[in-house]
Amino acid sequence: LGGLPPVTIDQMTPFLDADVFLVNFISGQDLSLETFSALRSGTRAVIYCDIHSLTLGIDDHGRRYQRFVPQWPRWAAQTDVLQMNEAEARTLSGSKLGSDSEVCRFGQAVLQAGPQVLLITLGSAGSLMLTGRGKDISLNRFRPYRPGRIADTTGCGDVFLAAFLARHAWGEDPRTSSRFANRAAGIKAGLCGIEEMDRLSELSSGKESNGELEES
Repeated sequence: LGGLPPVTIDQMTPFLDADVFLVNFISGQDLSLETFSALRSGTRAVIYCDIHSLTLGIDDHGRRYQRFVPQWPRWAAQTDVLQMNEAEARTLSGSKLGSDSEVCRFGQAVLQAGPQVLLITLGSAGSLMLTGRGKDISLNRFRPYRPGRIADTTGCGDVFLAAFLARHAWGEDPRTSSRFANRAAGIKAGLCGIEEMDRLSELSSGKESNGELEES
């Protein structure tokens, strides 16, 4: 039902000299656009963001529903790396995103707002990554990593962005970071709940052949 107050800039001020921030919208009301803008202007950190529940409204019965966010370009402008899933991308774009040209048009609008990287997770179909500016948009597709069994997909998006950050923040390029993120999210899909999350530590820095990049 919600009820936690939004984070304030005063709460974040002691940490403004951090190297990175990860903003993950859980309730959709986690912080205001004004606070997000104050964070962006107050730090040199790289800001990674999963837009997630920002696209979810709450009806009179406490149920969540997908909604368009008119000010989404202003939210996007506060980020360096922006992540969303396919449903969220369709909601914000107003398009089915059924073709590469539609995806690139949406990516162009998002990247023009400010981010350097747009990540779109596709569940069992892997992920997309868009980079560039203007007409020079690059669309990259990544195969999923498939575990031996699917146990619990809850939290795979959270793991995806955390894994991307873990590589990217240490200097890896976005392609390598995306391959690693797909592998981490795939492994998470094979784990049950929080109880088995510690097994993600088994994810080594070895070859990630099952997350091999497909470029277009």
